[in-house]
Amino acid sequence: RCQLLEMNELCRKSGVRFVVLFAPTKAHVTFPLVSDRVDPARVRAFTAISLREELPAPTAFLAELRANVEARESVVAEWCGKEGIPFLGLTASLRGAALGGTQVYYTYDQHWTPPGHEVVARAIEEFLERTLDPAP
Repeated sequence: RCQLLEMNELCRKSGVRFVVLFAPTKAHVTFPLVSDRVDPARVRAFTAISLREELPAPTAFLAELRANVEARESVVAEWCGKEGIPFLGLTASLRGAALGGTQVYYTYDQHWTPPGHEVVARAIEEFLERTLDPAP
């Protein structure tokens, strides 16, 4: 049985609401912002380092990455919707802040910066205010 469904059931039995948050990687957030400025051959070569499968030609590979960048989040959101589990994807908030000039991830790792944490906290607060029932 799916662990998320089990967690949802445990929360329900305990009288609390289970919520799934999608915390995107730095690449998920930033790739669409820079994909028009990267060399397709270099992106393909970098990806090929860790894969054993044959990749499409560089331009086709970059186009495929662009087309599928939101796939993982979309699948999780759709599944949560079908199961009646509240879902919040943080990609749009982080990407919007990055577009506005806020450094939401550290340069050399996958962690959020303090301003990135603020963006996430604000997104969660707004989500909870509009989605969950107010406290009695």
